[in-house]
Amino acid sequence: PWGVVVVDSGRIVAIEKDSPVVDFDLPNHLLLPGFVNGHTHLDLSHLNQILPEVDTSDSPASLTKWLLRVIAERRQTNSAQTQQAIASGIQESIQCGVTALCDISVGGASYAQLRQAP
Repeated sequence: PWGVVVVDSGRIVAIEKDSPVVDFDLPNHLLLPGFVNGHTHLDLSHLNQILPEVDTSDSPASLTKWLLRVIAERRQTNSAQTQQAIASGIQESIQCGVTALCDISVGGASYAQLRQAP
């Protein structure tokens, strides 16, 4: 083999040149590092269900209109909804292969959940 990835409890703990034990042989595969999302707003994760995507081809005014809707929705979101949005955003990130992110949530709302995330 070209190399062996050693996994313990779902985490990569080592990469070795060879190993006497191989659980899965994956020929013709490429192992990539996790993605990094350098700018997230996890507290707004629920808005993808509420707001349409902004149409930037229309005019700068359409972006302004969309941003005003984002702000209005944020103001109507209570703490429990915000925490649920953050949890959903973390889960979606993990499912998409994001292993590190920088979140810009209001008042550090995502800090506790991010500290507990895998």
